[in-house]
Parts: sequence; structure tokens; C-alpha cells
Amino acid sequence: MVTIRVLVAMAVGAVVAALGAVFLGEYEFDEALPIAAGALLGLVVAEIVVSLGHHRSWTMAGILAVLVGVSIVLAGHLDAGDVEPVKAGAYLSAALGAGAAALRTAPWGRRTRDRVAQPGT
Repeated sequence: MVTIRVLVAMAVGAVVAALGAVFLGEYEFDEALPIAAGALLGLVVAEIVVSLGHHRSWTMAGILAVLVGVSIVLAGHLDAGDVEPVKAGAYLSAALGAGAAALRTAPWGRRTRDRVAQPGT
């Protein structure tokens, strides 16, 4: 069930992802930066959304994966400017960030509010 709280959390996550793209766009996507930056941005955005929204779902995991992936590709475009092509590290970073956000947001074996606990479990 989507509540106002979840929608606000998703909006805050979108703002954090956009700010992350602007900050990452200032750096070169070389060496270890794509691995660290992508995974960290994905985890930060997912943690903010899950903490504020108190909700996990496969749909939210997919939305956050796309949101983080697009924001990191945008950072790669900002890094490249109009002068050079986007580096492969930006796409690697986007894939890692999307995966991290999806893994952190997915409801792996967790009970949701919709399920009723059975007696004796």
C-alpha cells in the first residue's frame, strides 16, 4: 500500500540521487571511484527511502534501482561534458549503484504489514 509517507520518502530519495549526480559529476570516473561511488550512492539513497518510508517492496526496489542508475549515468555525462564520450566506469558505477539500491530495498524474507501473523509463528 502506497502512503503519503512512502511518496515523500521517494521524493526525498530522488532529491538525494540528483544531488549525488551533481557531486559525482565533478570527479573523474577512473580507477576505484566507479566501484565505491556507485555502491555507496545506491546504499545511501535506499537507506534514506526505507528509513523515511518504513516500507520495502519489489516495486520500490525497481524504482530506486532505475533512479540511482540514471542519476549516476547523468553524473557520467556531467563528467564528460560535451568534449569526450562517457567513460565505461560511469556505466559500471550505475550498474553497481542500481544493484545496491535494489538489494537494500527488496523485502528479502521480511514480513509486510499486509500479512497476518499466524499463531505459533
